[in-house]
Amino acid sequence: MIHTPYGFDLSEIDQIKEASRTEGIVSGWRKCIELALRQVDATKSNHVPNLKQALERLVTEFIEGPSLIRNKIAHGQLKVALNRENTNINPDLTKEISDLNVVKLDRLHIACSGLAEIVESIIESPQKGAHREYWIISARIQEELARTENFTLEEKVSRLKQKKRLSHNPPLN
Repeated sequence: MIHTPYGFDLSEIDQIKEASRTEGIVSGWRKCIELALRQVDATKSNHVPNLKQALERLVTEFIEGPSLIRNKIAHGQLKVALNRENTNINPDLTKEISDLNVVKLDRLHIACSGLAEIVESIIESPQKGAHREYWIISARIQEELARTENFTLEEKVSRLKQKKRLSHNPPLN
């Protein structure tokens, strides 16, 4: 995303990479958003601050929180998450890890893909992407998240079994 043609110059790309390397992936996302929004025409007084606030909320919810879980899993804490010093159990993260399932991961994928699509549209076309595309993409993602909000693992398994059954016994036309 940060290498989108005609988007960021090399010094901006270096700033984003440096923020990610030294402060973590969340800082990299925030730096990317900050630099992208600098290119947006701010003649509409509240638009850029409102957009920045909305994107910050998405980063916090769908990048920051899940990155903690990802890091625990990546470091072998598949069932029990430990605190930073590895001296005690982190009960909140342990519960989040135990609650993970394909439905939650699907919803996270929808949200993260949507966030990336929004930011990329702003990078590619700061005027149109920030003013028009943001609302279109955001509405589509919110709609998809609302549609899947009450999905359960049992429903997902049932749907997959039904798909499998239909693929083996296609309906006659």
